[in-house]
Amino acid sequence: MKHQLVCIGCIAVIGAVASPSSLAGFNAPYVWAYRYGGTLDECIAGAKKALQDNGFKVSEVVYGESKKSAVLYSEHTDKALGASIGCDPSEGRTSLAVSGMNDTQAWEAMKSIEKSDW
Repeated sequence: MKHQLVCIGCIAVIGAVASPSSLAGFNAPYVWAYRYGGTLDECIAGAKKALQDNGFKVSEVVYGESKKSAVLYSEHTDKALGASIGCDPSEGRTSLAVSGMNDTQAWEAMKSIEKSDW
């Protein structure tokens, strides 16, 4: 396993109360940080696979100015969910964020992606 969860308590519930049509009652982005020991290319490839295996389509990969880091942005193909994975092996870390209108779906997607090997 190239990534290791370092902060389960990093779950951030941020944002205003959503409209009554939101099943959970609020929008919830979840964010976790990890230690990482692989290369940038390995991280990007693994992140793409983890996102795709969990129903997300990667729409953009944005590289940092130094080309030592990148962030992958994605949208779920069937649900109103977005996810991003940040790869920064030069700092020995990665991050995962999932957000959506339905808190339960966002949380389940977060757990599912986290279990993937990336």
